[in-house]
Amino acid sequence: MDEHQGWIKCRLLHGQGSSLIIPDQLYLEHSGLWWIQPLAFSPNPLAKLSEDDIRCTLGIDISCGQRVVAQFTSADRVATLEDGAELFRCRIQGPRGLHRYATGEAEWQAEGLPYLRLYHHSTKELNKSSLTSRSSAPPSDGGAVPAKDPGLLEQMANH
Repeated sequence: MDEHQGWIKCRLLHGQGSSLIIPDQLYLEHSGLWWIQPLAFSPNPLAKLSEDDIRCTLGIDISCGQRVVAQFTSADRVATLEDGAELFRCRIQGPRGLHRYATGEAEWQAEGLPYLRLYHHSTKELNKSSLTSRSSAPPSDGGAVPAKDPGLLEQMANH
């Protein structure tokens, strides 16, 4: 297993008597920005070492039968998005050549947030209808709010 530097977009979900951190995407820079779609994940242990030092470890299954482990702390939070997801810097332990298991390419927006390059296969008629009904450009504000309120790690550690 190699160690890679990257980012994880995740969200906090509450159930009856429990909470989980759900990984949305992993991001990795290797000759450009790549994103990886988590397929499944293990329960996420938190270590609250102090009020300011909360650590999370997530075991995540990705494509081709590979598994990675993402580790991040409350201090690694980069942004809170409008939809409630949060973006963290993280360390990813995974196979050598992790970029080969990427789901696709992404790019950094001017606001410092990732934007997925997605492609949709369609017919000419449906494509024309889709293009006239909405813009396919990334939102200009990036949908981010400053990361100053208690984040999902703090909420879960204090829950």
